[in-house]
Amino acid sequence: MGSGVLIIVVGVAVGALMIAAPEGIWWATQSWKFRNPKANEPSDAAYSMTRFGGVVFIVIALGLGGTILADGADKKADDRAQQEQEAAEAAFVPPPPDNRGGLPVVGYFAEPVPKGIAVSLYYLAPADSNSAQMRAMARSMGAVDISYPCYSSPRQATDSDGRITFNTELVWAPEHLRDLDRADSCRMGRRHRVERVSLGPLPTLPPIVTDMPIANLDGTEIAPAAPGNAVPRLAEKPHINPNGSRPTFHNRGRIPIVGYQLRTAIQTPGERVLGITYLRPKDADTHPGDIGQPRMGCEVVPTITGLGTDTVTVDLWLYWSNPSGSYDDEADERCVIDGDWAQPANTNWTQLTGNPTVLTNGPVSAPDGTVILPAAPGNRVP
Repeated sequence: MGSGVLIIVVGVAVGALMIAAPEGIWWATQSWKFRNPKANEPSDAAYSMTRFGGVVFIVIALGLGGTILADGADKKADDRAQQEQEAAEAAFVPPPPDNRGGLPVVGYFAEPVPKGIAVSLYYLAPADSNSAQMRAMARSMGAVDISYPCYSSPRQATDSDGRITFNTELVWAPEHLRDLDRADSCRMGRRHRVERVSLGPLPTLPPIVTDMPIANLDGTEIAPAAPGNAVPRLAEKPHINPNGSRPTFHNRGRIPIVGYQLRTAIQTPGERVLGITYLRPKDADTHPGDIGQPRMGCEVVPTITGLGTDTVTVDLWLYWSNPSGSYDDEADERCVIDGDWAQPANTNWTQLTGNPTVLTNGPVSAPDGTVILPAAPGNRVP
């Protein structure tokens, strides 16, 4: 910060001298070089340029010095904020754990193993939560800086009649001040994860009950919370991603077609390919998918029938696919057909023979999104 002040003071002083006394500067620094200084004195125009240079010098000094001062002030403010944050963290007293209620149980899958029957119990938890086992593992490894303030706490007990009662609860237990920003996400909402608890091997398969609500993997409640709810037995193991999310494939509906083109195939001269021009959601990162096979992200997936005949029907579907759980909610919400449209895109999807008529069951639109034909069977594609 001191260097910024020095640059401003020196720069303004030098610039002011250049403006106020350019003649004096010349006589003091240059006149000794000439036998007749008066005859070699610069013109008024040259002195004016010196004055202009003084103005520029002052502006540069103020700008450079001001930048250094601002950077110094910002650094000082950042240091102060960091010190205050560290002091607040040091003074933070973690509140007692808050039990936020029971979590829905999905079901169990049982399979024989060499020593009996292995049971996998599945339940739902908020997407931003972790299991109590993960939290305990981090503590045992000394990972004190890794925070797990939101966790699910499953427990099971064998009743006197041999039944297994399985319950799980959601716990909010912040350990750091920064954890408080995640308080609202520690509740069951639209996004959830699937957790698994392993039991056994058991000698026999007893009835399994819960006091928690019963829900399917999508989060839809099947039965409300009640003592002794029978936990459903699942016919197969659910496919769960490593982060607890489930693969999703959603057909969002048909998207508008603008037109089609028949182009010469590059790799197979003499044959032609069908190019389709279509609209895309404005804010979504869409890409063309394979025919009838959605794979990942926001895709435009065609279904094409009638190849080899005089009439080919093309429908373009907008699919949202999240097989690995790597996409967030915002990407999901942008992949819709009821918003604004971006500039048309064009994709070549299949080779054609002959000169067929191209139809669609979806809407036909102008490039600006104006609907020419609403969705209906047999719409003619221009």
